[in-house]
Amino acid sequence: MPAIGVSVQGVDNLLELLKGLDEDVRGEVVQDGLLAGAQIVAADAAARAPRETGALAESIRAEKRDVEPGESVAVGIKAAWYWRFPEFGVKPHELGRKRGYKVHMGHGAQPFARPAVDENVERVLEATADAIRGALEARAR
Repeated sequence: MPAIGVSVQGVDNLLELLKGLDEDVRGEVVQDGLLAGAQIVAADAAARAPRETGALAESIRAEKRDVEPGESVAVGIKAAWYWRFPEFGVKPHELGRKRGYKVHMGHGAQPFARPAVDENVERVLEATADAIRGALEARAR
């Protein structure tokens, strides 16, 4: 399945500060910070999504994934399985026997997810750092 991701470099100092925390607490703090950044991407992707019915935009949300504590936060497009068609485009193709071998003419790409990532990197990093800083300050009290 196609996926869109971004990796962040230069977080060594932040990771060093987090090392002093219990592993479970550290994972929770990092996930909450990453989720804050992912919510920015999800909101922008939803605003950019094509609007035939609105179902695609409504299905875009940021969520935590149960992988390992602190390892993964995703902007998930759950309900709208067809998100990849407007994002990447569709070649002309036959629809098959059940539909009488009709031809779908295809359509060009109308990217909404990738631009939401690319154009919000600074805001995502700031929101992530602010959320982690806030969580660390709250735990220090």
